[in-house]
Amino acid sequence: MSIRKRLTLILLSMMVLTCFLALVKGYQKSMSHGEQLLDSELKVVAGVLMQQPLSINAMAPKIQDSAQLLYQIWQGGELLSGSNELNLNLSQYQAGFQTLNIAGQRMRVFVFVTSLRTVIVAEPIAKRFELAEAVILSAMLPMLWAVPLLALFISFFVKYALAPLTRLSKQLALR
Repeated sequence: MSIRKRLTLILLSMMVLTCFLALVKGYQKSMSHGEQLLDSELKVVAGVLMQQPLSINAMAPKIQDSAQLLYQIWQGGELLSGSNELNLNLSQYQAGFQTLNIAGQRMRVFVFVTSLRTVIVAEPIAKRFELAEAVILSAMLPMLWAVPLLALFISFFVKYALAPLTRLSKQLALR
């Protein structure tokens, strides 16, 4: 194998490995950050629902994308309002965040407890991953496009840098 091919192969291998490791680390950190943001969103929704003036059998507040977001509002052991799919008993939940199987799918659940009410808000894990991955992949796509471009640049500049050595080799072969 020629010096040019060997040097190009080594540089390309190191570049691809470095980019791969950077993408994996970026993906992990972005998913973690995305999870924190989505958890914060559940807290905000629970806080808004906590402030709703409701009585037993009152009309439930409208939540956008309600097929993806389930909730229940409890007061004094009585269910005031909520999603039919979230049919578990209040005693099955603990305050704070947890991941449970509800309505046939994995859900991220936030339970907000005060002295007056308890609000349960649940969101499918699949929806959370779809959203987070879409954002992360759109942010990392330019790096993926850069790898082939860098490969072309490396190949060209290695050839250019080794041109004097190639000419010397040809001259020695003629002699």
